[in-house]
Amino acid sequence: MGDFNGDGYDDMAVYRVTDNTIYINYFNAKKPKMEGYGDLADYGTIDQTIHCPVTGIQEFAIADFNYSRPETLPLASMEELGEDVSLRHGWTCIFDNSLDVDKWVEALQAVGINTLEYHPWMRAHEENAPIGESWNTYVVDDRLWTSKSKMLEKINKFREIGGRSVCYNAIYASSPAFAHNYPAWAIRDLNTGDFYMYGANYLYLMAINQNVNHPYTVNGKTFRNFNDYLKDQAALAETEFNWNGWRWDWYGLPAVYACDGLDGLGDISYEISVLTDTLDTHVKMVRPDATTTTLQIPYANDNIPFDMTAPVVDHQFLEI
Repeated sequence: MGDFNGDGYDDMAVYRVTDNTIYINYFNAKKPKMEGYGDLADYGTIDQTIHCPVTGIQEFAIADFNYSRPETLPLASMEELGEDVSLRHGWTCIFDNSLDVDKWVEALQAVGINTLEYHPWMRAHEENAPIGESWNTYVVDDRLWTSKSKMLEKINKFREIGGRSVCYNAIYASSPAFAHNYPAWAIRDLNTGDFYMYGANYLYLMAINQNVNHPYTVNGKTFRNFNDYLKDQAALAETEFNWNGWRWDWYGLPAVYACDGLDGLGDISYEISVLTDTLDTHVKMVRPDATTTTLQIPYANDNIPFDMTAPVVDHQFLEI
């Protein structure tokens, strides 16, 4: 998957070994979602083709056709990568319950992936420990309907070949419904007082200041603020899925904000590292060897989150 035509949506791509070509089906909401990428049985379309200058699944994976990267970027050769690279990181968006997990694991093993980030896997960012047995992931794509049993099957079978599974989660994002149900925890625009939204308004941002004090009862438990709720979710999810690690995300905004449950103003710049450190502690109470990281964005918010997050994460994860 990847955005091959620059419209902001992930397109589906299939690599056909027989003719060493990538066939790409551009995303369109009107197209069938469940099957037929590559004009099979009159479903889908071939909107773009790319002939590969390399052969074989491993070389293809190393070449990594991602047109968002500079064309002059040198690609590491197989010899340069070799066995010295201890972490080969991939990420998966395919959670459909029809997935043949055995074949999926075999493919990951073939390209040497040993660390896999699961994104986007949850029904909503605020649900690290989903209540139901099955759900549609938060991007609302029919292909991404999954279940606890399928998630555990993927994690456990990948672990059997030595793979490590990493949970992705946006550290302060929520569904619109969650923000409206617990409005005193939500970030507010300083000028208008409106909910602060991100991603074409399908994500709302929640305050992560530890001093927010407005108790709500969520799923039978009472929490003083969103931080306390998120810590509980992280511990529950670690217990249920036994994640090898966590990768928390944020969007580089806002800086100073208002929140109904907070006296005074919040400042994301200084809060990201504090929450990261707290979440790290709660996850490691369940699994001490879990590794954690939070996205570090150079130059965002005067470099403050970048500099303060580095000392409290197990690995650097940069977006430049």
